[in-house]
Parts: sequence; structure tokens; C-alpha cells
Amino acid sequence: QLSDDRKRLVWYSGAKRKEDSVVQLDQISEIRLGQTTPVFLHYRLPMLGHLSFSLVYGPKGSKTLDLTCKDEFEFDHWVTGLKAVFYHFKNR
Repeated sequence: QLSDDRKRLVWYSGAKRKEDSVVQLDQISEIRLGQTTPVFLHYRLPMLGHLSFSLVYGPKGSKTLDLTCKDEFEFDHWVTGLKAVFYHFKNR
């Protein structure tokens, strides 16, 4: 979910520490559609490729948040919203 200050994407993960479950939106360098990151290539699910995307972020794009949506509506909603936020921070 988007943080109240609209500067971070935050999620809950029982397997990760709280500080590892956040992406600073101004650190996103790319929104990559499909399953092209090393994580997706290792755990590839071709039937879900059209519902998958990755946020590339961190120093020199060293990290990714790889996501698969439940349907096309959710995919379009997330990608459209994240692209708007991405371009907002990029053009500051």
C-alpha cells in the first residue's frame, strides 16, 4: 500500500524485517513489465507473465520488487498508478 505521506510503498511480509518491506518511491529507477528480473526468471510462471511487473530500485537498480497481480484490472490499476508516481518523482 502507499504510505500516508505518498513517498513509500509498504507491505507486510512475515519473512522480512519491516525495513526490508518498503520501497522509497523516489528510488525507483524503472517499472519493468513481464517476468524479466533474475527472481522472476528463477521462479518463472509463463501463464502469469501478462500480470507481472517489477519495480527496480535502490543504488544502481540493485533491488527489485517483483509482483504478480490477480487479474488485468489489478495489473492496470497498479501499473498506471505507479507510472504516474514514478514520473512525478523523476520530473521534480
